[in-house]
Amino acid sequence: KKNKWIFYPAQFWEHKNHSYIIDALDEINYLGMSDINFVFCGKDRGYLSEIKLNIKRKDLENRFKFFDYLTDYQVISLYIYSDAVVIPTYLGRSSMPLLESFYFNKEIFYGSNVLDEKFYKYVNKIDLKRPEDFANKVNLFFKDNKKREKKINLRNVYKQECADDIFLNTYKKIIDDFSLNKK
Repeated sequence: KKNKWIFYPAQFWEHKNHSYIIDALDEINYLGMSDINFVFCGKDRGYLSEIKLNIKRKDLENRFKFFDYLTDYQVISLYIYSDAVVIPTYLGRSSMPLLESFYFNKEIFYGSNVLDEKFYKYVNKIDLKRPEDFANKVNLFFKDNKKREKKINLRNVYKQECADDIFLNTYKKIIDDFSLNKK
């Protein structure tokens, strides 16, 4: 309870951006925020040992928690009890972690120049070439309690984006496009 936790729900692939978060933690420490910690979870896809080695090299082992396979209820708990979610991706205009973060009304740090424009007003854009950008935005978020109080109810965004008719139309378009390509 005395620490702050940021959740990164991503499997341990080399192309994921765990190293960006590790580098940003150096900057977060420099800003004097020694109570910021990260939760990583997902299946090891061959890169977990490299991530842990990088953390060990920087003497940051006590600032990370790792989980492998989690039940749905455990993932829900991580969303509920985390202070924020980071999604440092170069790809994907939206993703399940983004939608889940909306559902759980979490503060979101998301890679800039990736999302559909309509989503940027709901997230903190982070420059993935500059870990200090993420560190500065984390610092502002945890120090600016007014921002936390004024936050838009992101569950309403989730309800709009995940309404049954939107899902049905999206899947219909995918099937129609597949059918045209098959012909």
